[in-house]
Amino acid sequence: MRSWCFWSQEMWSSVLIVLLGLRVHGATDGFAVVTPQTPVSAPLGGSATLPCWLSPAISAEALEVRWYRPNKFTSPVLLYREQKVQQSSQDPQYEGRVSLGSRGSTNRALNEGNVSLHLENVTLSDSGQYECYVSSDKTYESKTVTLEVNVLGMPPMMSSLPADDGVLNVSCASSGWHPKPAVVWSDRERPVLPPGGVQHEEDGDGLLSVHSWILASPSRFDWLSCKVSLSDKWEREGRLSVRDSSYNCLKDVINEIHLFSAVDITLNSNASHSFLKLSSDGKIVRDSGENLPPCGYLDEMYVLGEPSFSSGCAYWEVLLKLPNTKVKEFWGVGVALKNAERPSDGQLSCSKGFWVLSLQDGKLCVNTEPRVVIPVDQGPQTLGVFLDYDSGELSFRDAEKNKDLVTLSAKFSEPVYPLFNPGIGDESALKISTEVTEKPATANLQTKEKIQNSAV
Repeated sequence: MRSWCFWSQEMWSSVLIVLLGLRVHGATDGFAVVTPQTPVSAPLGGSATLPCWLSPAISAEALEVRWYRPNKFTSPVLLYREQKVQQSSQDPQYEGRVSLGSRGSTNRALNEGNVSLHLENVTLSDSGQYECYVSSDKTYESKTVTLEVNVLGMPPMMSSLPADDGVLNVSCASSGWHPKPAVVWSDRERPVLPPGGVQHEEDGDGLLSVHSWILASPSRFDWLSCKVSLSDKWEREGRLSVRDSSYNCLKDVINEIHLFSAVDITLNSNASHSFLKLSSDGKIVRDSGENLPPCGYLDEMYVLGEPSFSSGCAYWEVLLKLPNTKVKEFWGVGVALKNAERPSDGQLSCSKGFWVLSLQDGKLCVNTEPRVVIPVDQGPQTLGVFLDYDSGELSFRDAEKNKDLVTLSAKFSEPVYPLFNPGIGDESALKISTEVTEKPATANLQTKEKIQNSAV
């Protein structure tokens, strides 16, 4: 009996030693998965590494490493098992674009406990969360990594609308961003100004547009800056002069107009849409009336005028109501860069080299991205267009009411041509006026010279 007890104690001691040995061995097999808490950023079309390590830094060569998107455990981005990458169950959209560690260093990375995912040719659909899952025959652990795909948007398009009591409603619009950008307004003295509002919209291609505005008094501001950014390294800035410089130039043009004719614009039949019909003198345009789509407005249905402008100021007027006809319900007027091509998608935008004010469905719209709607009770009967090429500003006014409608800010990189779109189905045609609405009695020869030298 004693002998049995004695050996039993020895046996239990041996078992304890074995268990302790197993416990120590298990501690070397134990690991934690470590990932960054902040998102990883990568440019569209570039590459990204989603960090994931084992702690302690034990070799992962004999482990299973699975990277997958939420709810896609069985169709992983990458699966490493039995000491090789398994491709049979891989999500097809990642085929040929992913590896463990950096390309060419997979084995070394795994040996050091580095199970990071390297991703090439980053797309917008790659944005979001990724799960780094590591398992052995005894345990497993996983952590999440977030990827942000950065796309730098277009330079902001600035515009100003007259509001009440001499205040301007200054707008800032930009498109083509990802993820959602921030907007910061500032002026010469204040680095941050509170905006009147900020709106984001998703485009059809998955990118984002932003539109922000602020109320500004010309007596308080020389200029306003609008910065749209993802970070300090990913930002675009637009500026607009708020002082009356451009409006003063416009008033000078109108005040001196009796000394010389308005800019003589003629429609170019070689730069006209096939749905349009031009008068023999090149001053009137309307739809052809044949094989037309439903009544309304098509961006691409325009004709360019001549001459083009590459410096200085120019002013012309467009008649939107002819005698014995109703005021036009659909039209578009503006300028286009010399090399701007008629877009295949039918959308004219500032980023494509078009700056256009249009009337559609009873609303005045500016073709910024996103589009800006100008609140008016009724569209103008005579539209005044003022181009200050050197300052990069295009202004529109209701010439009959002597009322400013909107000013667009742009950086013209080449000559621009006047643009005219008569819409579809209107009773009235669109006519380029050979006269201007106002003819006051004072003169400024410097302004006259600036305008006469602006046409090319």
